Amino acid sequence: PFPYNPPYVPYENPCGAYVTHFDGNKQYSQYLNFEGVDSCFYVWLNGELVGYSQVSHSTSEFNITDKVKSGDNILCVLVLKWCDGSYLEDQDKFRMSGIFRDVYILSRPEKHIKDYRIETDMNGKINVSVDTDTSVSFILENEKGQIYSGSSSEIVVEKPVLWNAEYPYLYTLYLVTEDEVIRERVGFREITIDDGVFLFNGKPVKMKGVNRHDSDPVTGYTISREQAKKDLMLMKRHNINALRTSHYSNAP
Repeated sequence: PFPYNPPYVPYENPCGAYVTHFDGNKQYSQYLNFEGVDSCFYVWLNGELVGYSQVSHSTSEFNITDKVKSGDNILCVLVLKWCDGSYLEDQDKFRMSGIFRDVYILSRPEKHIKDYRIETDMNGKINVSVDTDTSVSFILENEKGQIYSGSSSEIVVEKPVLWNAEYPYLYTLYLVTEDEVIRERVGFREITIDDGVFLFNGKPVKMKGVNRHDSDPVTGYTISREQAKKDLMLMKRHNINALRTSHYSNAP
């Protein structure tokens, strides 16, 4: 859509300017999230530069704790149509620019979980690794409300119900700190390839898959839960059992 001269883009680069106001709170850690902006953007808060981001279909998060103030705050965003990432995102899709997914501020306690990773195996073992500056406890619950507990980072479920497409059974894991609770849905399953055969929970499965973009003839890149479900139902009716989210994360 523009002359091929990487990493450069045209000097005349259309942009959109967005301005909004919100009430701030200084009591918590504040994280400003953009779940989807095409193609790149700059962010200012109360006249101060917060940062820059690109990778249009992934979440960009900014720590604005030291820039937000109690009372009225002014948020300004400048979105550019083209950036050097436009060469890398040259995919089989329509090109549409702007803010197309949710924008929100996430308020967290001063001491909170920064990152975590959950790993399961077929024997019912759950391992949780956490990056945090506060103490964390773990609670696991099945669909009947039965509670499992374990060591500080490991829980074992005897004879776990395995997740599969026909019976997508999920457990609920709670990561509990003094000031907040994070809830995750957890399943037990195993995917392997043995001598070129794709195995799901040890059984061979034939993959009948297609690519799918978050795209709609009316709303463009902006996709609701109902729209996504309509796509999935249509695919299932045509015996499609695998989905490639080409080439990026779908809407959360």
